[in-house]
Amino acid sequence: GLGDVYKRQELGKPVAVQKDHEMQKLYFFDRYTGITGLLRENEEFQWLMLDIEGKDIEFVKYDGKLHVVGYNGLITDIEHPETFGFKGRESFASGRGYIWSRALPLLKKAVFLGYGPDTFTYIFPQNDIAGKLNYGAIWVIIGKPHNWYLQVALGSGILSLVFLLCFILWFIIKSMKLLAARSHQRNNGGNSEERVFLCAALSAVIGYLAAGVFNDSVVAVSPIFWMMLGFGIRMLKISETNAQLNLYGGS
Repeated sequence: GLGDVYKRQELGKPVAVQKDHEMQKLYFFDRYTGITGLLRENEEFQWLMLDIEGKDIEFVKYDGKLHVVGYNGLITDIEHPETFGFKGRESFASGRGYIWSRALPLLKKAVFLGYGPDTFTYIFPQNDIAGKLNYGAIWVIIGKPHNWYLQVALGSGILSLVFLLCFILWFIIKSMKLLAARSHQRNNGGNSEERVFLCAALSAVIGYLAAGVFNDSVVAVSPIFWMMLGFGIRMLKISETNAQLNLYGGS
């Protein structure tokens, strides 16, 4: 039959837990009604499996310390990673709020040198069980920051990201100045094809930067971006050369 009602502490508030001694099951109440548990105990350790909305998570307590049964059945310490921002908004942008809140503190050790390309899977706190429960996917491996700027900063360093953005910003400003200067020359011999090509390249670069806020750099897209950026810089050079020829009456 059902046995005693136990109480656990969660943020200083009691949580009622009822135990079925015969089946060794735990039943939670209030807002935790949908959670059930299966408990096994002996002299060496205690094992608890919780069923949370169809997702199983296992805990083991031994030597007075609580551990989680992680990937491949390995007993792992529960992480309590540093977070920054997005508290209560972990589900922002399809879960990106959770990823960014755990990834931003990692930048403190990536000012001059990053962790290396494609190392996000290893540096991200994968055993943040409480955070992933809020995220809604306990055993998902977070392998990408889903943000191009974070990807660059963590991979090769914040300084690398600053230099990269300065280079791209130089191209954007120079292109806009040239397009503005050429706009009044449309009826005075200005080369409309140059403006069209440069405007296309500039739009592609700005579009990629905007998409980079929510997406990573991937092989299917990034080569096109770099080609368009290189094409745009070449068009700048051609436009400047033609402007000088027109200025000095060359042909």
